[in-house]
Amino acid sequence: MSSRKEIIGIKATKCHTFILPMLGIDPRTLPSNYINTYIYDTDCLILIFDYIKDDVEFTEFLLRLDDNPSYTKYEDNNLEILLYFNVFNEFKDDYNKFLNGKYSKFSMKYKDILCKIYGRTSIKDSYKVTVYNAIYPQQFKREQIAERLCVKDIIVDEVLDVLDFETENYVPIYELINNQNKQTL
Repeated sequence: MSSRKEIIGIKATKCHTFILPMLGIDPRTLPSNYINTYIYDTDCLILIFDYIKDDVEFTEFLLRLDDNPSYTKYEDNNLEILLYFNVFNEFKDDYNKFLNGKYSKFSMKYKDILCKIYGRTSIKDSYKVTVYNAIYPQQFKREQIAERLCVKDIIVDEVLDVLDFETENYVPIYELINNQNKQTL
């Protein structure tokens, strides 16, 4: 297990779920050493992978990226591999909506891409949200969220919370390790 996974866990970021398709990557095609996706800069994202020497599956994934115009840079530090990406121009508006937590305002083109990957299912018996619920918030889901938050459903616009930039922004592995070491002293 990577140091990053040990320190911060393995929960997928919202970037993983909502942004990978903007980068031309289907999350179902990621190699097994994939860790997560993070915001690096204004329009730059980083995919993090465990460093595994001579990993055939990862090498094949890298070869597929040669044709991906959003892929910009490869870097490794013997602990992790970092792949840098820029958001396609055609999805810049959707990306900005993502950053502002306006998932239901994504373009129809992008919503169709997300539905092809994640499906069109809703969770009806709880307040939990699927990608489909987030991009197409239905009244019953707004009511469930409003009840959970103890507010009137009229004020619930989006059914998925906005980004927590603390967990979505990239932090270098050495900084995570140093912070962990400081906490154990």
